[in-house]
Amino acid sequence: MSTDLDTQLRTGYTQHPQDVAECRPGSDTHTVEDGEIASLQFVGDDATIDMGDKGDSWANTSLGAAMEGNVLHLNRITPEMLKDLSPSNLNGFMDTWMAGRDFSVSVNGRNTELNGATAIAAMAWASGDSVAFAKAFAAAPEHVLDYLTGNGSRVLTAENMTLIMREMSASADYWDGSKAGYETGELDALGDLVQIYLDKNAGDDPQAVVDAVEQLIAEVGCSMPFTPENAGAFNGVLISGMLKHFDAINASDATRNSIINGLAGVTGTIAAGFGPWGVAAAAGISALNSVYQGANPPRDFEEVANRVQAEIQLQWLQHPPEGWTSSDVGNAIDWTNTTILANGQR
Repeated sequence: MSTDLDTQLRTGYTQHPQDVAECRPGSDTHTVEDGEIASLQFVGDDATIDMGDKGDSWANTSLGAAMEGNVLHLNRITPEMLKDLSPSNLNGFMDTWMAGRDFSVSVNGRNTELNGATAIAAMAWASGDSVAFAKAFAAAPEHVLDYLTGNGSRVLTAENMTLIMREMSASADYWDGSKAGYETGELDALGDLVQIYLDKNAGDDPQAVVDAVEQLIAEVGCSMPFTPENAGAFNGVLISGMLKHFDAINASDATRNSIINGLAGVTGTIAAGFGPWGVAAAAGISALNSVYQGANPPRDFEEVANRVQAEIQLQWLQHPPEGWTSSDVGNAIDWTNTTILANGQR
Protein backbone atom coordinates (compact mmCIF):
# COMPACT_ATOMS: atom_id res chain seq x y z
CA MET A 1 0.00 0.00 0.00
CA SER A 2 1.36 3.41 -0.89
CA THR A 3 2.39 6.02 1.66
CA ASP A 4 -0.30 8.34 0.29
CA LEU A 5 -3.02 5.78 1.01
CA ASP A 6 -1.57 5.11 4.45
CA THR A 7 -1.78 8.84 5.11
CA GLN A 8 -5.38 8.92 3.95
CA LEU A 9 -6.29 6.08 6.30
CA ARG A 10 -4.73 7.73 9.32
CA THR A 11 -5.63 11.37 8.71
CA GLY A 12 -8.97 10.99 7.00
CA TYR A 13 -7.64 12.91 3.98
CA THR A 14 -9.39 12.32 0.68
CA GLN A 15 -8.57 13.57 -2.77
CA HIS A 16 -12.22 14.44 -3.38
CA PRO A 17 -13.56 16.03 -0.17
CA GLN A 18 -16.48 17.54 -2.06
CA ASP A 19 -17.71 14.08 -3.07
CA VAL A 20 -17.98 12.43 0.33
CA ALA A 21 -19.17 13.05 3.85
CA GLU A 22 -16.56 14.45 6.23
CA CYS A 23 -13.75 11.97 6.83
CA ARG A 24 -12.63 11.61 10.41
CA PRO A 25 -9.37 10.06 11.62
CA GLY A 26 -9.76 6.61 13.16
CA SER A 27 -7.71 4.80 15.76
CA ASP A 28 -4.71 2.71 14.68
CA THR A 29 -4.58 0.77 17.95
CA HIS A 30 -6.65 -1.34 20.30
CA THR A 31 -6.28 -2.42 23.90
CA VAL A 32 -5.80 -6.16 24.36
CA GLU A 33 -8.36 -7.23 26.94
CA ASP A 34 -8.45 -10.06 29.46
CA GLY A 35 -9.01 -13.42 27.80
CA GLU A 36 -7.47 -12.34 24.49
CA ILE A 37 -4.08 -13.23 23.04
CA ALA A 38 -1.71 -10.82 24.76
CA SER A 39 1.56 -12.49 23.76
CA LEU A 40 2.68 -14.99 21.14
CA GLN A 41 6.15 -16.43 20.59
CA PHE A 42 7.27 -19.03 18.07
CA VAL A 43 9.23 -21.76 19.88
CA GLY A 44 11.89 -24.35 19.13
CA ASP A 45 12.76 -25.21 15.55
CA ASP A 46 9.61 -23.42 14.41
CA ALA A 47 11.00 -20.03 15.44
CA THR A 48 12.90 -19.73 12.15
CA ILE A 49 12.31 -20.40 8.46
CA ASP A 50 15.11 -21.13 6.02
CA MET A 51 13.96 -19.40 2.85
CA GLY A 52 16.73 -20.92 0.74
CA ASP A 53 17.30 -19.34 -2.64
CA LYS A 54 14.25 -17.09 -2.08
CA GLY A 55 15.96 -15.43 0.88
CA ASP A 56 17.76 -12.79 -1.17
CA SER A 57 14.53 -11.37 -2.55
CA TRP A 58 12.85 -11.32 0.88
CA ALA A 59 15.90 -9.63 2.39
CA ASN A 60 15.07 -6.65 0.20
CA THR A 61 11.66 -6.22 1.87
CA SER A 62 10.87 -4.94 5.34
CA LEU A 63 11.28 -8.53 6.61
CA GLY A 64 15.00 -8.23 5.89
CA ALA A 65 15.54 -6.71 9.33
CA ALA A 66 14.30 -10.00 10.85
CA MET A 67 16.66 -12.16 8.75
CA GLU A 68 20.16 -13.54 9.10
CA GLY A 69 21.32 -14.62 5.66
CA ASN A 70 18.42 -16.60 4.21
CA VAL A 71 16.96 -17.46 7.62
CA LEU A 72 13.90 -15.53 8.83
CA HIS A 73 13.51 -15.23 12.62
CA LEU A 74 9.75 -15.13 13.16
CA ASN A 75 9.92 -13.62 16.65
CA ARG A 76 11.76 -10.61 15.24
CA ILE A 77 8.87 -9.67 12.96
CA THR A 78 7.28 -6.42 14.13
CA PRO A 79 3.93 -4.80 13.30
CA GLU A 80 5.81 -2.10 11.39
CA MET A 81 7.44 -4.73 9.18
CA LEU A 82 4.02 -6.20 8.35
CA LYS A 83 2.61 -2.77 7.57
CA ASP A 84 5.58 -1.85 5.38
CA LEU A 85 5.19 -4.94 3.19
CA SER A 86 3.27 -4.32 -0.02
CA PRO A 87 -0.12 -6.11 -0.14
CA SER A 88 1.30 -8.53 -2.71
CA ASN A 89 4.38 -9.31 -0.62
CA LEU A 90 2.36 -9.80 2.56
CA ASN A 91 -0.06 -12.02 0.68
CA GLY A 92 2.86 -14.03 -0.73
CA PHE A 93 4.54 -14.36 2.66
CA MET A 94 1.37 -15.61 4.34
CA ASP A 95 0.41 -17.96 1.48
CA THR A 96 3.83 -19.38 0.66
CA TRP A 97 5.56 -19.57 4.02
CA MET A 98 2.96 -19.48 6.79
CA ALA A 99 -0.49 -20.76 5.78
CA GLY A 100 0.59 -24.20 4.65
CA ARG A 101 1.75 -25.60 8.00
CA ASP A 102 1.25 -25.48 11.75
CA PHE A 103 3.90 -23.96 14.03
CA SER A 104 4.75 -24.55 17.68
CA VAL A 105 3.96 -21.36 19.57
CA SER A 106 3.60 -20.10 23.11
CA VAL A 107 0.32 -18.20 23.54
CA ASN A 108 0.01 -16.28 26.79
CA GLY A 109 2.71 -18.56 28.21
CA ARG A 110 1.10 -21.86 27.16
CA ASN A 111 2.50 -24.03 24.37
CA THR A 112 0.23 -25.03 21.51
CA GLU A 113 0.18 -25.29 17.72
CA LEU A 114 -1.33 -22.76 15.34
CA ASN A 115 -1.50 -22.38 11.61
CA GLY A 116 1.34 -20.03 10.68
CA ALA A 117 -0.87 -17.38 9.10
CA THR A 118 -3.13 -17.40 12.14
CA ALA A 119 -0.08 -17.07 14.40
CA ILE A 120 1.19 -14.00 12.51
CA ALA A 121 -2.25 -12.35 12.77
CA ALA A 122 -2.42 -13.25 16.48
CA MET A 123 1.04 -11.76 17.00
CA ALA A 124 -0.20 -8.54 15.39
CA TRP A 125 -3.31 -8.55 17.59
CA ALA A 126 -1.21 -9.06 20.72
CA SER A 127 0.85 -5.98 19.78
CA GLY A 128 -2.25 -3.78 19.94
CA ASP A 129 -1.69 -2.55 16.37
CA SER A 130 -5.09 -2.67 14.65
CA VAL A 131 -3.71 -1.77 11.23
CA ALA A 132 -1.09 -4.56 11.33
CA PHE A 133 -3.78 -7.04 12.36
CA ALA A 134 -6.16 -5.90 9.62
CA LYS A 135 -3.43 -6.24 6.99
CA ALA A 136 -2.47 -9.71 8.27
CA PHE A 137 -6.12 -10.73 8.17
CA ALA A 138 -6.55 -9.44 4.62
CA ALA A 139 -3.60 -11.60 3.51
CA ALA A 140 -5.04 -14.85 4.95
CA PRO A 141 -8.74 -14.40 5.80
CA GLU A 142 -9.67 -18.09 5.72
CA HIS A 143 -7.18 -18.83 8.52
CA VAL A 144 -8.22 -15.95 10.80
CA LEU A 145 -11.96 -15.60 10.24
CA ASP A 146 -12.95 -18.19 12.86
CA TYR A 147 -11.16 -16.13 15.52
CA LEU A 148 -13.20 -12.99 14.86
CA THR A 149 -15.80 -13.88 17.46
CA GLY A 150 -16.49 -12.35 20.84
CA ASN A 151 -13.93 -9.71 21.72
CA GLY A 152 -11.97 -10.44 18.57
CA SER A 153 -14.73 -8.87 16.50
CA ARG A 154 -13.80 -5.50 18.01
CA VAL A 155 -11.25 -5.11 15.23
CA LEU A 156 -14.07 -4.80 12.71
CA THR A 157 -14.49 -1.07 12.80
CA ALA A 158 -15.58 0.64 9.61
CA GLU A 159 -12.02 1.96 9.19
CA ASN A 160 -10.44 -1.49 9.44
CA MET A 161 -13.13 -3.04 7.24
CA THR A 162 -12.17 -0.56 4.55
CA LEU A 163 -8.47 -1.22 5.04
CA ILE A 164 -9.05 -4.97 4.69
CA MET A 165 -11.04 -4.52 1.48
CA ARG A 166 -8.40 -2.19 0.07
CA GLU A 167 -5.59 -4.59 0.92
CA MET A 168 -7.42 -7.46 -0.75
CA SER A 169 -8.05 -5.46 -3.92
CA ALA A 170 -4.39 -4.43 -4.08
CA SER A 171 -2.86 -7.91 -3.62
CA ALA A 172 -1.51 -9.52 -6.78
CA ASP A 173 -3.30 -12.40 -8.47
CA TYR A 174 -0.11 -13.63 -10.12
CA TRP A 175 3.28 -14.53 -8.72
CA ASP A 176 5.01 -11.73 -10.61
CA GLY A 177 2.60 -9.09 -9.29
CA SER A 178 1.37 -8.26 -12.78
CA LYS A 179 -2.29 -7.95 -11.85
CA ALA A 180 -4.09 -6.89 -8.71
CA GLY A 181 -7.63 -7.87 -7.82
CA TYR A 182 -9.94 -9.85 -5.57
CA GLU A 183 -9.87 -13.62 -5.19
CA THR A 184 -12.94 -15.81 -4.65
CA GLY A 185 -12.05 -16.63 -1.05
CA GLU A 186 -11.45 -12.95 -0.32
CA LEU A 187 -14.88 -11.95 -1.62
CA ASP A 188 -16.52 -14.65 0.51
CA ALA A 189 -14.55 -13.50 3.54
CA LEU A 190 -15.59 -9.88 2.96
CA GLY A 191 -19.24 -10.93 2.98
CA ASP A 192 -18.64 -12.73 6.27
CA LEU A 193 -16.92 -9.63 7.65
CA VAL A 194 -19.90 -7.42 6.82
CA GLN A 195 -22.13 -9.96 8.55
CA ILE A 196 -19.96 -9.98 11.70
CA TYR A 197 -19.64 -6.19 11.55
CA LEU A 198 -23.45 -5.84 11.51
CA ASP A 199 -23.88 -8.54 14.16
CA LYS A 200 -21.50 -6.68 16.47
CA ASN A 201 -22.56 -3.10 15.79
CA ALA A 202 -26.26 -3.39 15.02
CA GLY A 203 -27.96 -6.72 15.72
CA ASP A 204 -31.68 -6.44 14.98
CA ASP A 205 -31.90 -2.68 15.64
CA PRO A 206 -32.93 -1.03 12.32
CA GLN A 207 -31.45 2.37 13.22
CA ALA A 208 -28.19 0.78 14.33
CA VAL A 209 -27.99 -1.03 10.97
CA VAL A 210 -28.51 2.28 9.16
CA ASP A 211 -25.78 3.92 11.23
CA ALA A 212 -23.35 1.03 10.71
CA VAL A 213 -23.93 0.91 6.94
CA GLU A 214 -23.58 4.69 6.60
CA GLN A 215 -20.31 4.62 8.55
CA LEU A 216 -18.98 1.83 6.35
CA ILE A 217 -19.88 3.71 3.15
CA ALA A 218 -18.27 6.87 4.54
CA GLU A 219 -15.00 5.08 5.28
CA VAL A 220 -14.96 3.37 1.89
CA GLY A 221 -15.53 6.75 0.27
CA CYS A 222 -12.62 8.24 2.20
CA SER A 223 -9.95 5.87 0.98
CA MET A 224 -11.09 3.39 -1.70
CA PRO A 225 -10.60 4.31 -5.36
CA PHE A 226 -14.01 4.44 -7.04
CA THR A 227 -13.66 1.99 -9.91
CA PRO A 228 -16.23 -0.31 -11.55
CA GLU A 229 -14.45 -3.31 -10.03
CA ASN A 230 -14.46 -1.89 -6.50
CA ALA A 231 -17.99 -0.52 -6.77
CA GLY A 232 -19.35 -3.83 -8.07
CA ALA A 233 -17.53 -5.87 -5.44
CA PHE A 234 -18.61 -3.53 -2.63
CA ASN A 235 -22.25 -3.77 -3.69
CA GLY A 236 -22.02 -7.56 -3.76
CA VAL A 237 -20.26 -7.64 -0.39
CA LEU A 238 -22.82 -5.32 1.20
CA ILE A 239 -25.80 -7.31 -0.09
CA SER A 240 -24.24 -10.70 0.73
CA GLY A 241 -23.24 -9.53 4.20
CA MET A 242 -26.77 -8.29 4.92
CA LEU A 243 -28.30 -11.57 3.75
CA LYS A 244 -25.87 -13.48 5.96
CA HIS A 245 -26.68 -11.10 8.82
CA PHE A 246 -30.41 -11.81 8.53
CA ASP A 247 -29.61 -15.51 8.69
CA ALA A 248 -27.21 -15.13 11.63
CA ILE A 249 -29.72 -13.24 13.80
CA ASN A 250 -32.60 -15.49 12.70
CA ALA A 251 -34.47 -12.40 11.58
CA SER A 252 -38.23 -12.71 11.32
CA ASP A 253 -39.93 -11.27 8.25
CA ALA A 254 -41.00 -8.26 10.34
CA THR A 255 -37.46 -7.63 11.64
CA ARG A 256 -35.90 -8.06 8.22
CA ASN A 257 -38.41 -5.72 6.59
CA SER A 258 -37.98 -3.16 9.35
CA ILE A 259 -34.22 -3.13 8.78
CA ILE A 260 -34.57 -2.93 4.99
CA ASN A 261 -37.22 -0.21 5.24
CA GLY A 262 -34.92 1.77 7.52
CA LEU A 263 -32.12 1.59 4.99
CA ALA A 264 -34.42 2.28 2.04
CA GLY A 265 -35.66 5.39 3.81
CA VAL A 266 -32.20 6.94 3.71
CA THR A 267 -31.02 5.86 0.23
CA GLY A 268 -31.53 9.42 -1.02
CA THR A 269 -29.40 10.74 1.81
CA ILE A 270 -26.77 8.06 1.21
CA ALA A 271 -26.66 8.80 -2.52
CA ALA A 272 -26.39 12.54 -1.94
CA GLY A 273 -24.07 12.46 1.05
CA PHE A 274 -21.40 9.97 0.07
CA GLY A 275 -20.62 10.88 -3.52
CA PRO A 276 -20.27 8.10 -6.12
CA TRP A 277 -19.88 5.46 -3.41
CA GLY A 278 -23.23 6.50 -1.97
CA VAL A 279 -24.88 6.23 -5.39
CA ALA A 280 -23.42 2.74 -5.84
CA ALA A 281 -24.45 1.53 -2.38
CA ALA A 282 -27.93 3.02 -2.76
CA ALA A 283 -28.43 0.90 -5.88
CA GLY A 284 -27.86 -2.28 -3.90
CA ILE A 285 -30.02 -1.19 -0.98
CA SER A 286 -32.85 -0.16 -3.30
CA ALA A 287 -32.60 -3.50 -5.08
CA LEU A 288 -32.89 -5.41 -1.80
CA ASN A 289 -35.86 -3.29 -0.77
CA SER A 290 -37.58 -3.82 -4.12
CA VAL A 291 -37.17 -7.58 -3.89
CA TYR A 292 -38.56 -7.89 -0.36
CA GLN A 293 -41.38 -5.38 -0.79
CA GLY A 294 -42.90 -7.22 -3.76
CA ALA A 295 -46.25 -8.97 -3.62
CA ASN A 296 -44.61 -12.38 -3.20
CA PRO A 297 -41.24 -11.86 -1.49
CA PRO A 298 -38.91 -14.82 -2.08
CA ARG A 299 -38.14 -17.21 0.77
CA ASP A 300 -34.97 -18.69 -0.67
CA PHE A 301 -31.72 -16.73 -0.57
CA GLU A 302 -30.79 -18.04 -4.01
CA GLU A 303 -33.87 -16.41 -5.48
CA VAL A 304 -33.22 -13.24 -3.48
CA ALA A 305 -29.70 -13.05 -4.87
CA ASN A 306 -30.88 -13.56 -8.43
CA ARG A 307 -33.53 -10.86 -8.17
CA VAL A 308 -31.18 -8.42 -6.44
CA GLN A 309 -28.61 -8.86 -9.20
CA ALA A 310 -31.28 -8.18 -11.82
CA GLU A 311 -32.44 -5.02 -10.01
CA ILE A 312 -28.90 -3.64 -9.66
CA GLN A 313 -28.14 -4.49 -13.26
CA LEU A 314 -31.27 -2.67 -14.44
CA GLN A 315 -30.48 0.42 -12.35
CA TRP A 316 -26.90 0.69 -13.61
CA LEU A 317 -27.89 0.06 -17.23
CA GLN A 318 -30.57 2.76 -17.10
CA HIS A 319 -28.75 5.18 -14.77
CA PRO A 320 -25.00 4.54 -14.92
CA PRO A 321 -22.77 6.40 -12.46
CA GLU A 322 -21.41 9.63 -13.89
CA GLY A 323 -18.51 9.10 -16.27
CA TRP A 324 -19.01 5.35 -16.67
CA THR A 325 -18.94 3.82 -20.14
CA SER A 326 -21.06 0.83 -21.12
CA SER A 327 -17.95 -1.29 -20.56
CA ASP A 328 -17.60 0.11 -17.03
CA VAL A 329 -21.23 -0.73 -16.28
CA GLY A 330 -20.74 -4.28 -17.55
CA ASN A 331 -17.58 -4.66 -15.47
CA ALA A 332 -19.31 -3.46 -12.30
CA ILE A 333 -22.28 -5.76 -12.88
CA ASP A 334 -19.95 -8.71 -13.42
CA TRP A 335 -18.16 -8.00 -10.14
CA THR A 336 -21.45 -7.70 -8.23
CA ASN A 337 -22.63 -11.02 -9.61
CA THR A 338 -19.27 -12.69 -8.99
CA THR A 339 -19.18 -11.46 -5.41
CA ILE A 340 -22.66 -12.76 -4.63
CA LEU A 341 -21.73 -16.09 -6.22
CA ALA A 342 -18.56 -16.24 -4.13
CA ASN A 343 -20.67 -15.78 -1.01
CA GLY A 344 -22.74 -18.83 -1.81
CA GLN A 345 -26.00 -16.97 -2.14
CA ARG A 346 -27.08 -18.78 -5.29
